[in-house]
Amino acid sequence: MIESYDTPSTATRIPGDAAKPTPPSIKPVADAIVQEASHLNESTQAWLANQSERYLATARHLQEEAAVFGRKTQDYMRAEPIKSAVIAAIAGAVIAKLLSRPRDDR
Repeated sequence: MIESYDTPSTATRIPGDAAKPTPPSIKPVADAIVQEASHLNESTQAWLANQSERYLATARHLQEEAAVFGRKTQDYMRAEPIKSAVIAAIAGAVIAKLLSRPRDDR
């Protein structure tokens, strides 16, 4: 049976190490470990919350930028339909050429 750290016995036992008695002075060490683990947990949660906020702010910014770019593209296509068609055809030809090239498997 494992005794509690708070009992006034002369020796307590560490869980999983029933054969070796541990001096009662382990309580301050155990308390320090628990406190440090709690602090680490709080720090980790704060860091994760901060990173989540930064990620969401970046995602919102990118969505706004993409919407602006899309509107500018549509405006250009309305203003310059012939140029837009030529640019699209050239881009399509370049992509098709790149995709049809034999691969160099070195």
